[in-house]
Amino acid sequence: MTEKIPRYLKGYVKIRLESPMPERFLALCVHNRIPLWNLNNHGLYYEMELLLPDFFRLPPFRRKTSSRIFLLERHGLPFLLKKGRKKKALLAGILICGIFLYGCSLFLWDIQVEGNLRHSQETILRVLDEDGVRAGILKSSLDCSGIAARVREAFPDVVWVSATLEGTCLNIELRENQEGNETSDQEPDAAWDLTADRDGTVLSIVTRRGTPLVQAGQKVKKGDVLVTGALEILNNDQLVQRYEYVGADADILLEVDYQYYDEFSMTQVRRQYEGSSKSYFFLRLFGQEFSMAGKAKETEEEVRWEKPVYLTDSFCLPISYGTITRQVCRD
Repeated sequence: MTEKIPRYLKGYVKIRLESPMPERFLALCVHNRIPLWNLNNHGLYYEMELLLPDFFRLPPFRRKTSSRIFLLERHGLPFLLKKGRKKKALLAGILICGIFLYGCSLFLWDIQVEGNLRHSQETILRVLDEDGVRAGILKSSLDCSGIAARVREAFPDVVWVSATLEGTCLNIELRENQEGNETSDQEPDAAWDLTADRDGTVLSIVTRRGTPLVQAGQKVKKGDVLVTGALEILNNDQLVQRYEYVGADADILLEVDYQYYDEFSMTQVRRQYEGSSKSYFFLRLFGQEFSMAGKAKETEEEVRWEKPVYLTDSFCLPISYGTITRQVCRD
């Protein structure tokens, strides 16, 4: 194995030797330290392999022994490079493609938001754009902890944010406070009970502080105490010795009925489409769109479908493609 690598780097050939004095030819090779391997005697001729530089040292030996040498096979890196020179365009294309991919890997090309319910992805991206976080910026300029802090500052109902950079994609995961933005005026050390604000049925209850007075499946009325802040302190006989009062804290899910009334118009406006729709292919490269569609007319309805190009799940390229479908419509 150790001999194959140097042979491949230098290049080697397989030759056929036809000579009236093959023994003298081989002796000259040994005397001049020309290594030969895979030497086979076929009676009228010999076949052998030797390094490419040594092949060019054979003409004097050939003349001295009146031999004929035929080149049968070529192997190694020098011959591969020689073939590559004939395909300069292919090699140049591979080189340019590699440089392009490396350059793209230095920038941010996609931002994904997960876990948002109240706030749309467009709203969150607009806030980040105001701080300069957008597709096309250098990844080295990103501060993931600062991005997470900015999202929490802009959206007070977001209780947890994680910003991670993977490949050329920025992934933002967040969790919103499902209880809304309501705040309590109670003092931290004050004691209170949790009561039902509506009639309903308890679906689930998880108590963190206090004593639960209801359980799942129980019906309650407005004003009923669900979790009391009074904690019973028992003595050795399991009798109530005294009470300690804390602020009750629990997650309680009630099934309640809401009355809702509204009026809607029975008239619906439908658009009338004329003729057949036309579709155009477009390509977006580094934010610049290339298409034959032109500008849509005021009487045309336009629908776009666009798909970004990914090399891997986390390597988004600044390339996307899609279709533009237009059709004339009347209100």
